[in-house]
Amino acid sequence: MLLTPVDLVPPRTSTLKALLDAWSDDVDAVTPTHAGRRGHPVLLRASIVDDVERLDRHLDTLGERRRKVEIDDAAFYGDLDVPADLPA
Repeated sequence: MLLTPVDLVPPRTSTLKALLDAWSDDVDAVTPTHAGRRGHPVLLRASIVDDVERLDRHLDTLGERRRKVEIDDAAFYGDLDVPADLPA
């Protein structure tokens, strides 16, 4: 399952590929990071998503079953609330 808010810049193809490449049977979640910041989209094992509102806290409890992938795409944690929020 790929989870992302609707008000974000669409991820680069390279970001999606990095998440998919990091996926394996021994993880329940793969999250992108950039300069130490976590963002979206998040690749999840569907069986761990029982309550989306609690999901962020749940990700922090996964320990080694969560893999963080450093990507070269700072746009993944930007918000698109107004036209001025669009990246250059």
